[in-house]
Order: sequence, then C-alpha cells, then structure tokens
Amino acid sequence: MNDLLLRRITDSVLIAHGLQGIELQELFKKEGFLRNAQGGAQNSAHHVCVHTCLYDPNKNTVWLGLHKKSCLWLPPGEHIEEFDSSPSDAARRCLEEELQITSMNDRITNPEIMTETRIFTKGIQCKHHYDLWFFVEVNEEEVTWACEEFESWSWFPFTEVLTPNATDINKSVKKAISYLVSKS
Repeated sequence: MNDLLLRRITDSVLIAHGLQGIELQELFKKEGFLRNAQGGAQNSAHHVCVHTCLYDPNKNTVWLGLHKKSCLWLPPGEHIEEFDSSPSDAARRCLEEELQITSMNDRITNPEIMTETRIFTKGIQCKHHYDLWFFVEVNEEEVTWACEEFESWSWFPFTEVLTPNATDINKSVKKAISYLVSKS
C-alpha cells in the first residue's frame, strides 16, 4: 500500500477513534493495524475496508443487502484498494459500484467509527477486516437498486437490527447502528 494512502487511512482511523498521538500508536500496536493494512492486498487475510451506511433519520431505518458470499445483511462495503486516494474515495466508489449512486459524493466526509470483523466464510482468503464506517443521511426513496453482490435488499428499522435474535446481522453492523442511534 502506498505511503500517502496509508497516511490517509491512519488519519481516518484517528478521526474515527477520536485519538491523538500516543493513543493512536498504542491502538495500532495492539491491533496490528498498520502491519495488516500494508499487507492488505486482495489475496491477503487482512484488509482495511469501508462501509457506507445509508440511513433515513426520518424513518429510523438503515439500508442493508443480503450479501451472497457471507449470507449476512450488510451495508455497502469495499476493501480499500491501492488506487483509492483515501478511505472517503473508497466509500464513494463503494456507493457507485454497489448501488450505482454518485449523487451522494458530497455527503461522504470522514469515518465516524472503526470496527473489527473476523471473517469465517469458507473458501475465502480474507479472514479479518478493519472497517471504517461512513454514515450517509438519505431518504429511502433515493436508493432503488443494488448490485449482484446482494441476493436482496431492504430498509430495516434500527430496532430490528439491534434485536438480539437478529443472527443474520453481524456484530459490527449492530455496533454501527448502536452508534448511529446514540448520536441521534
């Protein structure tokens, strides 16, 4: 991963965690973040990713798609690639590739949280994600399409996502929605 992109990822993590200086270095040491980010090639077991979480604050709903490979309900997400100029750029690319949306680019600024996700899908090299979460406020009517990565998609009430028996929604998604609910 090139140095500029790595620096922008580092800055994004700093923003998402609200950390500075030594605290950020300790986080990276503890989680092995930088080592894994540098090794985050497509065939690597570790990746730095973005999730672009679309939500409608008027209806308290979030867009989730049933991902074909993981069989989980997830927001649009992508690995940060070498050609991305920043995590925000990857988040914009994510919306364009997965939902064919370019009209929301100005709404994507900085990630607000970071989560870690272990990947247990058989036959996939990727085993660990460091996910930077971008939250984009929308009206449900603005999103009408999903790519082939998703079996289906729907708008879910926040309360349904946070229900303990929602086993087809992973912990990182629940953590992100909990964060979203807490800030409103």
